[in-house]
Amino acid sequence: MSQPPASAQDRPTPADPSATDVTDDAATAATAGPPATTPVGSPGPGSAPGRPAGAPPAGRPSRHGRGGWRSLVISMAILLGIVALWIALLPRPAGTARPAVDVGSSARYVAAETGTTLYVPSLPAPWRPTSVRTTDTASVPGWHAGYTHEGDDRAYVAVEETAATGADSDDAWTRAILKTATEREARTVGGRTWALYSDGGDPERRSLVGRIEGTLVVVTGLADLEVLEAAAGSLQSVEPTASSAPPSASATP
Repeated sequence: MSQPPASAQDRPTPADPSATDVTDDAATAATAGPPATTPVGSPGPGSAPGRPAGAPPAGRPSRHGRGGWRSLVISMAILLGIVALWIALLPRPAGTARPAVDVGSSARYVAAETGTTLYVPSLPAPWRPTSVRTTDTASVPGWHAGYTHEGDDRAYVAVEETAATGADSDDAWTRAILKTATEREARTVGGRTWALYSDGGDPERRSLVGRIEGTLVVVTGLADLEVLEAAAGSLQSVEPTASSAPPSASATP
């Protein structure tokens, strides 16, 4: 005999899968606790500590910064090159020009004071008289006139003079002027005979030694022999006259 079909209330209710999942999630959440939160402004996962999110990685300078420094260095190098070129093109004087002195006035005064005839050379430009003074070489009183060259600081011509006495003091005075120079040959300049001396140096110092009436004269200097001979040939006498006021002297040579 067949049994009647079971009613809906008598049928077993199938398990609800969604209910099971909800129950499992609730249990997991209760065990794990509340979800972790990231503070505002803190680096996210994978970010280096101490660097805001989105900033370029540490240790990598910006390409824009490198380009700026490179441009600055190039600009400074170009500017320094222009300044160096400008300085190189500036005209430079050959040397500091010394003021000219009045050789004639000094010679007239010394001649009047000592009673000795002196001889003054005449040298054309670029030679200029730049020094004049009385001297005391080898304890012998004398007179000096010096000339310098406007285009050459090393070149000079000097005239050294003293009264000739015929004593040993003349030789001592001459030797003190010539120093280590040795006699080379005799030269005739302006109708007078001169002894040529040279020290053999580089540059070479040459001297012409002569006696004019009662005056010993030495024309010496760092100059070509032609210049020294021109100076010796141009000597003009300054005779002793009434004394005048002493002229101002200048520095060596």
